[in-house]
Amino acid sequence: MADTRRQPDESGTIDIVPGDLDILKLSSKDEGEEIEYITLFELDDRAFKVPKNPSPTVGLRYLKILKEEGEGQAAYYLLNNMLSEEGYEALLNYEALTQPQYDFILAAALRIATGKTERPKGNQQNRLPGRSGRRR
Repeated sequence: MADTRRQPDESGTIDIVPGDLDILKLSSKDEGEEIEYITLFELDDRAFKVPKNPSPTVGLRYLKILKEEGEGQAAYYLLNNMLSEEGYEALLNYEALTQPQYDFILAAALRIATGKTERPKGNQQNRLPGRSGRRR
């Protein structure tokens, strides 16, 4: 059977007419794919891992929290979700953590969760006071 799907023109757009698109059918009963983990950082020779390809819902929830509650809450959600409670607690209790190290971990987790290389700007009125300056 010949492929009857419309091909993009030279500009990369596809002319869509009613009936051309298949409906994406999702089921809440789907188990999802097996999760593969990668090391994000090591602390005292112990590897702390994050999902290599987390569910897109992690990024969507991060963006929702960023918009509604601000950058601090969104960062907390992201790190706690990606690293697990245990990984987050390890960072929280590592007193020698520097701002550049924190920035690296947060940016890497964000890049993995959303595919972006830069954090989106949240609702500036919900930012926590004193959190915009550099630490250590």
